[in-house]
Amino acid sequence: MTNLNRKIPTKEDIVETPRNKTIEVVITNVDIKTWEEIITDPETLKKFKNPKAEQLIIYYENAAEGIKGNENFGFFEKPTDASKLGRFLKVYDRAEVGVKIQVYFDIEGKSSILIAKK
Repeated sequence: MTNLNRKIPTKEDIVETPRNKTIEVVITNVDIKTWEEIITDPETLKKFKNPKAEQLIIYYENAAEGIKGNENFGFFEKPTDASKLGRFLKVYDRAEVGVKIQVYFDIEGKSSILIAKK
């Protein structure tokens, strides 16, 4: 069943992906899911050592720039300062809705949340 209230996008609706640029975004949602909940393809899931491992997923947005995205971090209630989540917390203090963070877009347009170096 289709939703008739939605507009099917056209070429004119394409938002250009930033390249080689850092953009400030706001966290819009934070969720914890297992790899089993994230990965829907059973063949891909077989490649994971621990499909029940929990992941903290941070969703972010900058409406003015037309940017939406998310990034996952291995979830630990007590992360180490060398873990990806620990390095995130060193920079931004907490992962909560409304927190402003920086996202870097590389030359190919792939994004990653800027975090502290190891």
